[in-house]
Amino acid sequence: MLRSKQSFERIDYRPRRSHALHRLAAFLGIAAGLMIALAVLTISAANRLTGADTAELSTPTSNIMPAYQNVSFASLDESFTLKGWLFFTEYSSRGTVIMVHDYGQNRLMYGKDSAAMYSALTDAGFNVLSFDLRHSGSSGGDMHGFGYSEWEDVLAATQQAYRLTGDDQFIYLAEGSGITAVLRAIDYMGSLGQDSSTQTTASLDTAAGQATAGSSFPSAETTSGSTLSEDDTDKLEFTKAMISGLILDQPLDNGDEYIKAALAAAEPDWISALTASTVPYAVRLSAGLAAPLYTVKELNHFLNPVLLITRVVATDQSTAAADTSIGDSSQVINERLRLLPSLTTEYSLTVPSDSSRIDYTEYINAVTDFLHINF
Repeated sequence: MLRSKQSFERIDYRPRRSHALHRLAAFLGIAAGLMIALAVLTISAANRLTGADTAELSTPTSNIMPAYQNVSFASLDESFTLKGWLFFTEYSSRGTVIMVHDYGQNRLMYGKDSAAMYSALTDAGFNVLSFDLRHSGSSGGDMHGFGYSEWEDVLAATQQAYRLTGDDQFIYLAEGSGITAVLRAIDYMGSLGQDSSTQTTASLDTAAGQATAGSSFPSAETTSGSTLSEDDTDKLEFTKAMISGLILDQPLDNGDEYIKAALAAAEPDWISALTASTVPYAVRLSAGLAAPLYTVKELNHFLNPVLLITRVVATDQSTAAADTSIGDSSQVINERLRLLPSLTTEYSLTVPSDSSRIDYTEYINAVTDFLHINF
């Protein structure tokens, strides 16, 4: 008689390997690879922008330039030399206008019309210091900082103007990223405990309170990311109270916008789109981890006259549209006009839509009118 054997299937108690771990590892590997690629793109693009060739200074035509004095002075940390021109007015001085140019420019901010600007300012009774920021024109320095480093150059230039002219009233005329440099310099002077303004009337104090309360931006704080030593700042003999006015051409919401505009102009669309948020941070990192500069916030605490200039592009003889190639100035202008209307003047410069040269005649008139009225 046959007897059947009962068979038992062997049970494997070892845990099955999860496919989820493989998928997670693959995802993390891809994410890490993408982050590394973005970091490489960011650093490369930032290096190309900050290390771009200097804007060489063309030789001015002597018969159209007013008389000037060549000036050279050390940066605050004495690591390189800054160079420029100093124009003296023939009249009793009403102050000194210090011109601060944009990224990719030099002291000839208005090209062939720069001579006309110098003449108009000196004829109006102002001395003029026009100089090259670091890594521009004839000045030293090995990289651009879009204003996040150049604010130190503004302080050095103001000290030089103070020493050579004896003036105690200075007006900054800045364009593009030069605005970042100027506002950071003023912010830094405030951190030294200097008076914010020579005007301390109750009306201005009230205006300052309204400006701070009405703004959606953070309260004022020092954001310079300075690496200056106490010995460097001890060289400054002028005070913040001597900064009597501002003329700002194309003020944007924050300093990073100028970096984004330069990035879009210099890099392929796909690179500028991917790195629009990271390249500005990399540039600021190279400037000593400087925090972003918010233009409205800084202007809310400047209680002296300001001229804000925007540019509109004429598509034909009868129409004009805002020039958005670099950014939109409307928020800055509208906010300043809302909060401090009595201390704010607006001017719009119409520029041609083609590559023809801009006519700065009315622009120069607007600048000198502002100076005549306020100083």
